[in-house]
Order: sequence, then structure tokens, then C-alpha cells
Amino acid sequence: MTVLDPFVQHLADAAERLAAQPAAMGARGRIRARLSAIRRGRLATFAAAATLLAGGAAAATELWRPQLGDERRGNPTASASSPVAEQLARFGVLRRDANPADRSEQVRYALSMFGPRNVQGIRTEHVRLVGTHGARLGDVLVPAARADGKRDVLCLFSRDPKDGGGVICSTTAEILAGRAILMTVAPPPANAKQRVVPVPQPADAGRAKDLGRAGGTAILTPAPSGPATLLGFVPDGVSQVRQSGATAAVRNNYFRLRLPREAEPAVQWLDADGAVVGPPG
Repeated sequence: MTVLDPFVQHLADAAERLAAQPAAMGARGRIRARLSAIRRGRLATFAAAATLLAGGAAAATELWRPQLGDERRGNPTASASSPVAEQLARFGVLRRDANPADRSEQVRYALSMFGPRNVQGIRTEHVRLVGTHGARLGDVLVPAARADGKRDVLCLFSRDPKDGGGVICSTTAEILAGRAILMTVAPPPANAKQRVVPVPQPADAGRAKDLGRAGGTAILTPAPSGPATLLGFVPDGVSQVRQSGATAAVRNNYFRLRLPREAEPAVQWLDADGAVVGPPG
């Protein structure tokens, strides 16, 4: 029963009372009968419209229920709740309507990677595909009620080219402080070589022995890493991020900054004019 039902019933009763009056009423009676028929027609149209409105409201509030987790990881719970007010105010991506890309295979894959031991209460209506990389690999925003012992988090999942992916779940405070950055590092190039570094004697002789170089004068350092990528969320008003001269545009409150090598997971926030606006400190 909807709030419209009593009103619809009231109109129906009035129409029936008019229709039940005697037909032998002359011209005035015929007019009244005709008006009664018109009212009944309008009433039927109104009732149909009310039904459509009620059905539309029910469809609009239906929770999107994709598969969460899998048989190996288990299945986190879904939540019909919205992100907290501060998140809705700070991150425009959470305020926009979902589009077909937000329900795509890339997003469904990301949601299948979460397990109940780490995340609970995934707010599926606000899951968003925020970016892609490589051969259409998805970066996905996953709001959740709880994750890793924290409440009301925004998780960022970045799909790996081979299998699985990286994920970081952060509170609003962590994001606003610039501490919520996911870093991925590519393996070193196939032709990368280790470097020979002299070892002072005798202070490091023990280390040389540990390396099987008793009495040796050099050790091998690891090969340099491959390119690194920093990913994260920033609040409204940030147009791009920068580190060591490299910049990346911000879209959907999300950035993906490529660097030539592994680096500190920190960036500067820039506004549309290129002025530094954060993070604080």
C-alpha cells in the first residue's frame, strides 16, 4: 500500500456514487452521467500512473548485487547504506550516477577479489570504475563500511595484467592527509644487471663471508627496479598531481602517476592553475 491508495479509493467511491444516480434526470442527468464516466476514465489513468510511480520508486531503490568474493576467499557482505556525509561532500565521483562502465566486467572482477576477512559491507551502489590501464585493466573505487579494522573506507583496487591486483583501503582522514597511495613496481628489465660495489675491509668481512665471498672485496647489489606507478584518491578541487617533475591528471578524484623507478609514495596536489593546494604539511 502506498500513500496514494487512500486518495485513489476516495475518488473511486465518489465516482461510483455519481454513476448510481437514476438515469431519468433529463439533460442534467445525462451531463452528470457523462461527467461520471469522464471522472472514472481520469481515475483509471491516475491509478495507472500511481502504479507506475510506485514501481519506479521500487526499482530505483533496488540494491545492485554483483558477486562479492569467490569460493576460495569467501564472500563479503553487501550494504545498501551510502558513504558517510563527509565522503559525499569531498569526492564528486561518489555523487555522480552509476553508468554502464561502473557495472562492467572490470568492476565485477575487482569485486570478486575481496574477501570477508578484510572487507565487510561493500556499498555496491557507489562502486565506480575510476580508470583503466594497459589492455583495459580496471582501477575501481570500492566504498565499504569496514576494512582492515577501519570504518567507512574507500578502497582502490588496481588489476594486475596477469592475475589479481593491488588494493588499498583508506579512511577519509588518510586520503585528505595524502597518506592513501598504492604503489606498483614493474619487474626490472630482462637485460638489467647487478652492480659490483666494493666492500671496505675488514669491517664488512663478515657480510662478505655470508655471501660466500670470504675474504672478497665486492658484493652484488640488486638490479634496479622497473618503472613505478602511484595511484590514489584526492578530494574535489585537485586537478593534477606531481612528483619529481612528473605530473598526472586527476579524473573521478583519482590519479595514476607513472615514474621511471620506485619512489616515495607521496605527491603534491595542484589546482587547475597549477598552484599547490595540498596535501597539508
